[in-house]
Amino acid sequence: MFFSHRTVELPVPHGASARLATHAIVHSAYRVHAVFRDNVVSEDALLVRGFDRRGAVGRPVATVLLEGRAHLRVPGHERTLGPGELCVSASKADILMRQEGPRYRSMVWEWEPGAWGDRPGEPFAVRPVPEETCAALTRLAAALRDEAVDAPTVVDAPAVVDALAEAWASLRALGVPLAEADRPRLIEPVSEPTLRLARALDALQSNLSGVPMMTDLERALHLSVRQINRLVQEFNERYGFNASGWRDTRNRWRLMMGATLMTAPGATPEAVARAVGFASAATFSRALANVGLPPPGEIAAAVRALAPDQDQAP
Repeated sequence: MFFSHRTVELPVPHGASARLATHAIVHSAYRVHAVFRDNVVSEDALLVRGFDRRGAVGRPVATVLLEGRAHLRVPGHERTLGPGELCVSASKADILMRQEGPRYRSMVWEWEPGAWGDRPGEPFAVRPVPEETCAALTRLAAALRDEAVDAPTVVDAPAVVDALAEAWASLRALGVPLAEADRPRLIEPVSEPTLRLARALDALQSNLSGVPMMTDLERALHLSVRQINRLVQEFNERYGFNASGWRDTRNRWRLMMGATLMTAPGATPEAVARAVGFASAATFSRALANVGLPPPGEIAAAVRALAPDQDQAP
């Protein structure tokens, strides 16, 4: 297992800066990630128009909302979550989520059914989370945020592993069908080449304004283009990331981040284009059009139009 730490920011003059960050513990059979969003609306219903879903899409998912507001849609069910609520869904592929609020914070579990847990008996279930469980999850989110920045990529930091084991047990106690897992079992050995690739991908995807290119990976990994494309695809498939080869990884990430940043108050097409590595707003607009997404100036309105009219019971 290893850390994945990816952050994209958009400074907004005379306004609230936008920030999207995900701090994850990555294992080949499960992933636990802390989601941080500031001053943006992330709307799956818009993004899936441009990109099909890839990467362990059949895994069950448990989401605990810590701050902000989340609206979830799965076939036959729709519900808005507030802080202190847990949603368990039988399949990641079925979920369309809207994340919003000046500050959005959540902890998300996904796992392979079998050795790491079962598939939920219900396709969609929402329940309250006790205060002590929210506190355990908040501690894990903070540990991930802090250690992912400062510690080595390998998850050998005791604070993170302790917080993970505590939070894992807390979710099991709430009925989330996770397998019992002690600290040693949660840690998976990772090869040094995989760690180098993980570090390089995180660095490039956290610096989109630098226009990450294949040559950047060649320099970082000392491998050929053909080798890198194969390794990136194998990496994404093994660890369930939503992409295939390097070009698909970069293009999906920069356009998804760009579309989400366009919902920030005061965001302009020119500023967002620069933040995600496009030479101009026109180039950014063409890239969005090529995948079937609206022009930059229309994205905020399109996302507002997708807002739920009213909360629905599950």
